[in-house]
Amino acid sequence: MKRFLCLLLILLLPCSVLAASTVTVTVTGTASVQVEADAIMLTLGLTTQAPTVAEATAENAAGMLRIHEALAADGVEEADRVTANYDISTVYDWSENTERLIGYRVTHMLHITVHDIALAGKIIDHAALAGANAVYSVSYVCTDTAKAYDQAMTAAVQEAARKAAVMAQAMGKQVTGVVSVHENSGSYAGVNYREVPDAEEAAFSMAKNGSTAFSGGTLSVSATVSAEFEIE
Repeated sequence: MKRFLCLLLILLLPCSVLAASTVTVTVTGTASVQVEADAIMLTLGLTTQAPTVAEATAENAAGMLRIHEALAADGVEEADRVTANYDISTVYDWSENTERLIGYRVTHMLHITVHDIALAGKIIDHAALAGANAVYSVSYVCTDTAKAYDQAMTAAVQEAARKAAVMAQAMGKQVTGVVSVHENSGSYAGVNYREVPDAEEAAFSMAKNGSTAFSGGTLSVSATVSAEFEIE
């Protein structure tokens, strides 16, 4: 009977009491993998200004049509040139300390994917000659980062395990098991580049150098994990 009661008491003990003898360490692991850029993301557009909204929008629409035609001629597919922003704003003259409406400004921005980095400079130059007067950003990207992210994730887990082993050794213990591993958010670092040429600058560039030139580069794909290890 006494044996039965002792066994019953053990079974009724809170799990936290039984787990009190288990020692764990919680660590994070982060790793990065470098990948070659295989495309460029451009954001360029046209800003027009006129006394009336109708004139400003019509001028902008005509200019954007020419830009689209230039992009198509350079092999940029329609799916790779999409509107990023369209804005109509008022323009005031404050020169005489009074608010005087003098016109309207229309800005139409395109988000363009260039799959051949070597063609990016020519595409920008031709778009500028067609009327584009602003390049808002140029970013190198990698269109397929899944494999690189898997490699970074593997390295991050290995880094977490290494940290746990170091902590355990410092306490005179060793890692005996994995309690849990959680994926934290990963990151992808692109590169922004370049001042914006206007049509005259682009024409000069083409006349002197043939085309604006871009070179490729490497991008960083990172992964971070949190892990809990049992030690004894």
